[in-house]
Amino acid sequence: MKSLPILKKYSVKASKLEFQPITDELLQGITNDIGIYIFKNKRSKKIDYVGTATGQKGLKQRVKNQHLKPKYIKSVFRVKVANAKNKDIKDECVTFIKRNYKLALLPIQEHVSVIMALEQVLIYEYLPKYNSETAKT
Repeated sequence: MKSLPILKKYSVKASKLEFQPITDELLQGITNDIGIYIFKNKRSKKIDYVGTATGQKGLKQRVKNQHLKPKYIKSVFRVKVANAKNKDIKDECVTFIKRNYKLALLPIQEHVSVIMALEQVLIYEYLPKYNSETAKT
């Protein structure tokens, strides 16, 4: 299987990612690369969400224009945070995420199936509380 060494390579990279505060500068620098993004809780130091960005505008679209854009209300991560923290889904929740989370980005120049498989590996590894409940079983 040619995919296993690739998955291992990116799993190692994911384990060494540096999490950064969510600032305007960080958001401005997000590229259109496809890949994985991870939200880590500043207080608990736990990974709370792992997601994929496989569309045409990649990481920039998923993180900046969906999860952290108040007008976009279909963000699964933001909906779950808003419900858990009793926050408004729009501005209030986006502000909460920016203050309470750090972000890591892992651009991946491989087939989309590698990204999807890596997401499942990371969900299995970290058991993030805002990913699907079935991932925790």
